[in-house]
Amino acid sequence: MPQAAGQKLGSLLLPLYLLAILAGMATGAAVGAVLSAISALQRAIDPDLAATWGPGGLGIIPILVGVPVGAGMALAPATGAVAGLFVQAWKSPFPSVRSQARAAAWGAGLASVLLTCGALFMDGASVPAIIAAGAAYALVSFYLASAITSRLLRYRESRDATD
Repeated sequence: MPQAAGQKLGSLLLPLYLLAILAGMATGAAVGAVLSAISALQRAIDPDLAATWGPGGLGIIPILVGVPVGAGMALAPATGAVAGLFVQAWKSPFPSVRSQARAAAWGAGLASVLLTCGALFMDGASVPAIIAAGAAYALVSFYLASAITSRLLRYRESRDATD
């Protein structure tokens, strides 16, 4: 596999952040859709309890809330991915695309874990629930950062090869 000669990290920052925010928005909308589906299921099972939610239940509100929350939650893993790329570039000047994607994924995963550890200090937080949600968040961040970085670097590499 050809070496991506010290990918110009400055040119990757804006696209990486924008793609991360877009992925966060999509993930937030997907989580909101799951919550809406669970709400509809609960409404069908227990209409008396669901009557307190108002007419129509929660509807699409979890999706609408999930989009900006997902965008905000994507900033920490994106920053971790950028930090991972900078550490990788510092350690080896000519890393491969796979190596850079792995470094970005580990950076995003570690940033997600740090954010989860910060959430553990909230008052009234259910520790098992936060650990489970944090593990899912770190895993999704890890894989999304790897996929986004790999695809972005391969695109840059092919664009530079045609120039």
